[in-house]
Amino acid sequence: MNIQRSLKDIQAQADRLLKGKPTMEQLVEFDRYNNELKVYLKRHIQEQELVMRINSIPNILEDESQKNVSKNLLVTLLLFILPWAVAYFKEQQKIENSLLKIHEAKDKYSSIEFLSRNN
Repeated sequence: MNIQRSLKDIQAQADRLLKGKPTMEQLVEFDRYNNELKVYLKRHIQEQELVMRINSIPNILEDESQKNVSKNLLVTLLLFILPWAVAYFKEQQKIENSLLKIHEAKDKYSSIEFLSRNN
């Protein structure tokens, strides 16, 4: 696996997800790739500053039950009126949170690519 190519590839995949409307399946696939790439990079990059950056790349999907989810009055009413809205709302929140993490991960991969190219 070429490190530079992999770093560019994950950034391109992140861009596609950030510009589109990703499904949970796409987010799960990206999360898997993100985790595999972090393991690979840790095995093949020795420079301490880069390793610290790799360690700071977030996992895309985490247990969202520990996070506070803001709810407005309309959403609260929907949750009581339409039972299926609970599952839909939770999935949408998970997607939104994942997109924030993807943006953060993309930025970190970009800096790792830049720094590793110059070393």
